[in-house]
Amino acid sequence: MNKNTKKIISKEILIFLSVLILSVLFFLGLYAYNYRQNSEIIRLTDNIKFKEKEANNLNIDFDYKQRNQQWFFEKMSNYYSNIGENKYINSKDVLWKYFTDNFEKETLETWNTISEVNKNNVYLDKVYFSSLEELKYFITSKSFSEKDISNNQKAKEILNEVRVLNVDLAALYKSLIPLDKQRNFSINLLFVLLCVFFVMRYLFYLIKWCFKNLRE
Repeated sequence: MNKNTKKIISKEILIFLSVLILSVLFFLGLYAYNYRQNSEIIRLTDNIKFKEKEANNLNIDFDYKQRNQQWFFEKMSNYYSNIGENKYINSKDVLWKYFTDNFEKETLETWNTISEVNKNNVYLDKVYFSSLEELKYFITSKSFSEKDISNNQKAKEILNEVRVLNVDLAALYKSLIPLDKQRNFSINLLFVLLCVFFVMRYLFYLIKWCFKNLRE
């Protein structure tokens, strides 16, 4: 094997190795990209869980009182048909405000303005209260304080942040490239580079050789 042939073979081997290395680097680049995206997904997921826990903690008292208010409204609606249907008392919030306002004014015979009942307060037994005073305590203790409302507002703001973070998280998941696609992209790149550096190059050399022979 003469010196020129050795140089040509060495050159072709180096070109082939360069193409192979470029394809491997491309695959590693995709892997690194996925690793970075997964790291961001983990960070965002932890952040979302932390914020959701924070919002839940802020809302503990508010949610507890809201459940009690809903329970009270449903019990009243079950036993007194005009509750929920009355255009003035058609929701939990309206019914609750009605009682809180009247208790604050010390108007203890509030129920007579809603439904006709006897003076023995029979309606109280039906919703598990033994006296009007007990009902008043329930309404007072289960009403939202300024702190409850403030914490609920903070929780809503945090949950709005969580919604935005969830959108970002979904986008990150969509941006991930599956392993099989990473392999396919790298193999396709290898074929393209082989075509460019070998098939196309040899074709160029062949055309150049043909023109050279025609000139002679």
